[in-house]
Amino acid sequence: MMLTQAEVHWIVVDQVDSSNSALLEHCRHNPWTGIVAMLAHRQTGGRGRAGRVWHSAAGQSLCLSIALPMAGSALPCLPLCAGIGVAQGLASLGVQSQLKWPNDILIDGAKVGGILCEATDTACGPAVVVGIGINIGAVPEQPTAAPSSPTAPLPRTSLQAHWPLNKPMPEAQTLAERLLPCVVSAIEAALNGQQASLMAQFNSRDVFRGQVVQVWDGPDLHLEGKAWGVGTEGTYLIETAHGLQTVLVGDLSLRSRP
Repeated sequence: MMLTQAEVHWIVVDQVDSSNSALLEHCRHNPWTGIVAMLAHRQTGGRGRAGRVWHSAAGQSLCLSIALPMAGSALPCLPLCAGIGVAQGLASLGVQSQLKWPNDILIDGAKVGGILCEATDTACGPAVVVGIGINIGAVPEQPTAAPSSPTAPLPRTSLQAHWPLNKPMPEAQTLAERLLPCVVSAIEAALNGQQASLMAQFNSRDVFRGQVVQVWDGPDLHLEGKAWGVGTEGTYLIETAHGLQTVLVGDLSLRSRP
């Protein structure tokens, strides 16, 4: 099935604990076709990478989850492709963003959003849910570092703080409708053999490329070297004193050197 030609079925809810969890549950227990997108106006228990919690107040954030009829193993670099799609969508609205491997969206070095991809099996076949969270209004409170964290978390920002002065801020529904086709188009392009081109696009927006970075495995320093961006498969490349090292998506955290 061509993802970009699939019909999109929208589910809009006032409040949910996690739009990803709710959409995963919906797809597991209900027949569905095409693409199912859930937009939540408020999220009380949103989830980020590595079990992090992401809350959102009503009207202040985009909480969008997109269910696609595909196996998660079909595209290991799925979070990167989704990030490229979000960045392209924001650029079409006049906002330039950067990407931090593997799933953060930044503007001027501050985090404006993130992506969480999850796979499941449903009665209609395998599915992946792409969760997209973006701060729209007020800048959220800066989180404190966990006791085991070696560095402070990224500063936070919102779209409103960077929105073009001559353009009105869109509501969450409008923003979701603009971003969704960009995300789906990027994912389909990767599935159709254009993954190398997409990873080159990621590298052009990579906030760390060319910098000396550290890779941490929890509280432990794993390696340090110069960031070379992602390879064609979406793994991150670090040039160290012992040669070029590959970092696998989802295993380690990448941070700039203090």
